[in-house]
Amino acid sequence: MGILRFLSTLLALTVLTNVAFCVVTYCVLPNYKEVAGVRAFEMQYKCFVGLTAALIAMKGVYIAHYPTGPYLFLFLRVHVPKLLGIIFEFALLHFVLPHVWIVGNAIGFFAAFVYVMLS
Repeated sequence: MGILRFLSTLLALTVLTNVAFCVVTYCVLPNYKEVAGVRAFEMQYKCFVGLTAALIAMKGVYIAHYPTGPYLFLFLRVHVPKLLGIIFEFALLHFVLPHVWIVGNAIGFFAAFVYVMLS
């Protein structure tokens, strides 16, 4: 993957995660009283995912393009299946940064799936 393709993929995934997050927070989640510790009246103010969702999305694209070999976890090569590695990294990110909303990270994982299916 060259630098221009990487940057265009990163831009597309950032836009896709933020658009999907806005749709979910404005259309789906207000039907519930509380989701992952956020009350319904606060959901309209959480309309930007940030780079954690884009990071999860890039990891999803990475495991789709390079399905074999060791998984790169925090710049270390770990010999686990790549899908298990991204799920473990997703859980570790949630425990290390508990203020990051888990719905945004799940949307990042979903955005990677959509991006891989469309490309």
